[in-house]
Amino acid sequence: MKIGDLYFSFTNPSLFMLLTLSLVLLLVHLVTKKGRGKSVPNAWQSLVELIYDFVPNLGMIPYNFTVTILALTGHELGVAISQAHVSTISICIYLNDATNLHQTCLLFIYN
Repeated sequence: MKIGDLYFSFTNPSLFMLLTLSLVLLLVHLVTKKGRGKSVPNAWQSLVELIYDFVPNLGMIPYNFTVTILALTGHELGVAISQAHVSTISICIYLNDATNLHQTCLLFIYN
């Protein structure tokens, strides 16, 4: 469709944008007071349900999660430092071998 110097066309992305927008607007209407808001609990009910569901499902002693996360993070950092140390030493050995080619063999020949 051409209007003046502009071309307009209704493509598949346009269709799916309109479908998505209409679905979002329908859901907003259903959960607000205009749609009687029966499908969403009020703030206090949501807070109480979240606390009630969260606390019994923890299944561990207090601060156990913190200790576990600190131990895992410390272990990961230790492994990373160890790998960096080994890699640094290996690179130094490789560079030394590359820059000093066959020097040990020549020493044995001339002695």
